[in-house]
Amino acid sequence: MKGAVTVCIPRQQMAALTLGGLLLFASLTVGAALLGAYVLPNGGQISFEMGDGGHWDIYLLDVQRGIQHNLTNHPATDEDYTWSPDGRRLAFVSERDGSPDIYVIEARCADWLTPCERLRNLSNSPAEDTSPSWSPDGTALLFVSNRDTQREIYRADVHSGALLNLTHTPADERFPYWSPDGERIAFQSERSGTERLYVMQADGSAAEMIGRGFGRAAVWSPDGQNLLFVQASDLFLVDVSCADVPDGCRFAPRNITLSTFEDWYADWSPDGRYLLFHSNRSLKPHVYLADMTCADQVLTCLTAAQKLTNDLDFHLTPDWSRDGASVVLLSNDSGQMQLYAVDIAGRTAQQLTRATQPVFAPRWRPG
Repeated sequence: MKGAVTVCIPRQQMAALTLGGLLLFASLTVGAALLGAYVLPNGGQISFEMGDGGHWDIYLLDVQRGIQHNLTNHPATDEDYTWSPDGRRLAFVSERDGSPDIYVIEARCADWLTPCERLRNLSNSPAEDTSPSWSPDGTALLFVSNRDTQREIYRADVHSGALLNLTHTPADERFPYWSPDGERIAFQSERSGTERLYVMQADGSAAEMIGRGFGRAAVWSPDGQNLLFVQASDLFLVDVSCADVPDGCRFAPRNITLSTFEDWYADWSPDGRYLLFHSNRSLKPHVYLADMTCADQVLTCLTAAQKLTNDLDFHLTPDWSRDGASVVLLSNDSGQMQLYAVDIAGRTAQQLTRATQPVFAPRWRPG
């Protein structure tokens, strides 16, 4: 069995069976929460990448039923994936047709023993196509392609496959992310001579530079009013309504960490109350949790942030469950990167996998 992952469940509760390349667990209890209720949000499924030696596949773990499924299962590397908002489809990058293309797969299989079908090459070009990003309504995908020599941002209609170049500049453009309302797109561009962060309308018009320095890793607040990004080794926040004022957004961002440590990669909770971010302020990289409801004193909120959990020695790449009660992340606390679920209220961690190959990019499946 390639890339076996076992779910950390009490032995007396589960009996393991191997069938068709999957690791299937038959529950010996009825109605019991196998890993504790706090790791079972709606859907209860976590995706991740796993592989070694230059080959990666995308897996799905059903926490409640204890079943692991290889969603892509191909000799080519499948990576850089993202779920559609309804959780029914998966977009990812693969070279299975000779060059990096954007593929869309139907992930709502009839059962867990049947491989997912209805795979489609959406971008289908000899060029390099990467960085897929779903529109909030699930009808379109953004991606980056160098089919016109330099990297441009394209919009693809998921149903018809029709493509539209949104940027049309001689500069490299990359890393597009849709705003929650689908009206704007954040992206990085070299159109000013050096790479900067921009926001444009969904049709590619009215591009506005955000900040005066090199901004990256942009993430929208759930209400779409603010954009959070990394500049140097600090987190910056900008109200995107600044695009409507004369001075624009170049002078509007606020440094909300302002520390001597390296702070990077942030993500809002679904309700916008909490902010997770990486920092080495404990000498090793850890995930920190900041409560952002402190009378708009954002810098104070970030200064008071605490490590998400003291149970783990090292943790990275968190992703919120859709109800905001849990976070899935990676930790090498056991000697190799494994998946853990963390209860936000109790700050306790539960190991979910004991993988024999490297595991990366954990994400809760929507729905």
